[in-house]
Amino acid sequence: MLGSEALIIDDDEKLTVRIGVALLPGGELLQVTTAVKYRSVRGRLAFAPRRLMHAAAVNTLARRAPTTLRRRALARNPAAASLTGQVSRKALGRGSSAGR
Repeated sequence: MLGSEALIIDDDEKLTVRIGVALLPGGELLQVTTAVKYRSVRGRLAFAPRRLMHAAAVNTLARRAPTTLRRRALARNPAAASLTGQVSRKALGRGSSAGR
């Protein structure tokens, strides 16, 4: 997945939406590009609530990307698959309470 891009297309009669999501080589930068073309005034009105949801979705995607990638990498290695939950809990700051 490193260095590749996913294209999300969401079109209707009022607007055209393209969202590109890419994890740049090196895995340190997640890039999200959104392009919206309004086909009418109704398109502008229809996108207003989507704009708010889009911002929240992009923030969630960016925040969870490192954990998701780590989990997928561990899932590819069956010997390490049992560690997936433990790694996810640590990434979320919910590791063991022994050190607290």
